[in-house]
Amino acid sequence: MFMHNFRKIRFACLLLGLMLSTPVWADSSHWILVDSASHTLTVLTTNNRVLARFDNISLGRGGVAPVHYRGDDTTPQGEFRIWQIRPSAQFGMFYELDYPTPAHAKLAWQAGKIDQPTFDSITQANLNHQPPRRDTALGSEIGIHGLGHGNAIIHKQYDWTSGCVALTNSQLHHLTRWAKPGMRVVIR
Repeated sequence: MFMHNFRKIRFACLLLGLMLSTPVWADSSHWILVDSASHTLTVLTTNNRVLARFDNISLGRGGVAPVHYRGDDTTPQGEFRIWQIRPSAQFGMFYELDYPTPAHAKLAWQAGKIDQPTFDSITQANLNHQPPRRDTALGSEIGIHGLGHGNAIIHKQYDWTSGCVALTNSQLHHLTRWAKPGMRVVIR
């Protein structure tokens, strides 16, 4: 009896150890490409096979930029991961990206927009898979969301967000088939 329970416990510990040693970002069967020039969001396999393409997306009303700063309404370019997925009263669902990333923090530090301790803390949070800092000049809560109760005509004609990528509600609903925490997102 003791040996049987010991084996069960040992197996459970082995599984737990494997789960804990696997990084949050390890899953990468699909990824998202946001093309700001064509205003499209494409879901691709790791072999770059197109699974879905959403046209007429909206970006930040300030355009795209290498770094988004609080209040500039730009959509940051770069490589991100979906940090978390949560319901949003305003937009239906919100796929929060891990912005600011260490790469964005480095650009901001080099430009004199943040100090060394802020750069270090952003980098350390990323290494520890902790939530991105929300209290810096780089802003926060950049993600992918729906239109919510917004105006569909404005959505088709203008970039209207404060820095996020916006889809129609039906597009966002369709995206849920693939989107999950840890998924890579490239905005170019």
